Amino acid sequence: MAIKKPSIFTDVTNFIVRPGAWWRGPSGRGPSSRGPLGKDKPNAAPAPQNEDLEPRSDAVGMRPALIRDPRDFQFDLPPEQRPLEQSLNEKWLPQAIARTANGKPPWVHCTSDRPSPYHGSSYTGHTGKTVSHLLKTHQNSDATPPTLSAVDVIVVHATAGSSTLGAFSVMQEGRASYHWLVPDENEAAHENHVWATAPERRAAWHVRNNCSHPAVCNGAKRLNGRSLGIEIVNAQNVLKAGPDHFSDWQIEATAAIVRYAWAKYPNLKHVVSHARLDPKRRTDPGEHFPWERFQSLVLEGSPKSER
Repeated sequence: MAIKKPSIFTDVTNFIVRPGAWWRGPSGRGPSSRGPLGKDKPNAAPAPQNEDLEPRSDAVGMRPALIRDPRDFQFDLPPEQRPLEQSLNEKWLPQAIARTANGKPPWVHCTSDRPSPYHGSSYTGHTGKTVSHLLKTHQNSDATPPTLSAVDVIVVHATAGSSTLGAFSVMQEGRASYHWLVPDENEAAHENHVWATAPERRAAWHVRNNCSHPAVCNGAKRLNGRSLGIEIVNAQNVLKAGPDHFSDWQIEATAAIVRYAWAKYPNLKHVVSHARLDPKRRTDPGEHFPWERFQSLVLEGSPKSER
């Protein structure tokens, strides 16, 4: 009996998807990964599966693409290519600024002040100036505000849920937060604007305090104080019909956020996936996120990504 030879794609190592649940706040302690947190909880990783990897059309075109391990997703921003001031088509999510029972918006209860000065006098970024120095010179009109100089990481997440409001529920419950939310293709805001969900001056709770990677900030932990967080509404692999591919506009809009932040924050350097920082618990933005396309849009810019 003839044995059918496997395709080149069936020999690719399967990716391990580890289940997990979102954290509760800056303490880094979160609920058990065994139980659901809600209908549309962010980044609820599916159980491990052994599947052959076949050629597919990715979310940004009809070219076959190999599935990549999101734990490898990272690139650094070259300071010499830093763009000029960039506009960002964003609107505040109405629920993010609605007053709760205590008279304050939801983000007040799930964000923190950014540390200042950041890591004392030893921290420097692309400018070569310490934050302590910037604090002393901020009284001059040309000085960089300390909250801008503190940011050097931007983290890309995906929700593993199907709606903006489902993703925002974690902020309403005070369990986690992020700065921007990119709507899915079945939502009215898609192809119009991204949602702002927390002030950039505040540290959002989007990465556990004990998470790190040697290639990000020299392995430093407690990254929330020095980072910005982007959530993309995408069901990832939780749909029975198969993976939820990202739309062209979602990739362009996410790249536009990064370019806006790159122009605004002088020390911004690392663009990284959540999975790279928390590989044992997280897989987002997922293996179907077209990272190379996204990186190209960030570094080279695009008329579409600027709209």
